[in-house]
Amino acid sequence: MKTLSLFALLASVALANPAPSPASVTPLVPGVILHERSGYLVKAELVQNYTKLCKKYPDMGDKPGDGVFVIDEGLFHLDAKQYQDYVAMLARDQVVAKSQ
Repeated sequence: MKTLSLFALLASVALANPAPSPASVTPLVPGVILHERSGYLVKAELVQNYTKLCKKYPDMGDKPGDGVFVIDEGLFHLDAKQYQDYVAMLARDQVVAKSQ
């Protein structure tokens, strides 16, 4: 029953929020399940990595956990702003890793 409710939620979100134009889409990273107008449905691993990056780069983004809401076991909603911060921190982390 939980699974059916989750699929109903995902379907209603997809129908209520049409896909943005290709020019306005932020690149998706591993762990993203669905993009919606208010944010992204993501796996727990992405939230864990987001938290680590927030601690590693406190000058970027918000406090760890800001903009993250639990949807179901292993499924979270990450606000659009926090997702953009996450993508920026990932890029910064890659640049730092290459320079070492």
